[in-house]
Amino acid sequence: MHLISYHEVVGSGNPLGISANYDRLPFAPYFVFKDLITIFLFFIVLSVFVFFMPNVLGDSENYIMANPMQTPPAIVPE
Repeated sequence: MHLISYHEVVGSGNPLGISANYDRLPFAPYFVFKDLITIFLFFIVLSVFVFFMPNVLGDSENYIMANPMQTPPAIVPE
């Protein structure tokens, strides 16, 4: 309770009373821009896989022709 009331009313500071706000970066312009670059880069890489190389990450067994007269080897009785 002491920490909650102290930080809401008085706030924390240094004993000299010097404001240290002059060397801080504002949050929004720097970090939002940095996060947007990461998001755009992720979407570009994802788009390359989706539109130009859709089968690269697929399973190779999906391209084996199915035999309707034979049960696949992965299906076994209990």
